[in-house]
Amino acid sequence: GRAGEIYNASAATDVTSRRLSEAMAAAVGVPLRDISAEDAKAQLGATVAFFLAAENRASGEKARRELGWTPRGPGILEEIGSSKGSYGELAKALRKQ
Repeated sequence: GRAGEIYNASAATDVTSRRLSEAMAAAVGVPLRDISAEDAKAQLGATVAFFLAAENRASGEKARRELGWTPRGPGILEEIGSSKGSYGELAKALRKQ
């Protein structure tokens, strides 16, 4: 790639913040609850609330096109849900808290 360029290594582009939240909640063993936009702003701050509500999905298309990158291995949702994945130890530690 060219100096200064930014690339996303993302195999899937259909993963929403909601789906990520569901996967993380399941991995840690906590219930997921919906809150209003106003409550999200009050609890998380306007910037985080805006980011979570936005249609903001990572795409690996630029990395595929410019670098010839090909995704391998599990997708992000499978990785989060796997006890053997990189999120497994973190989820295990969080469940103990």
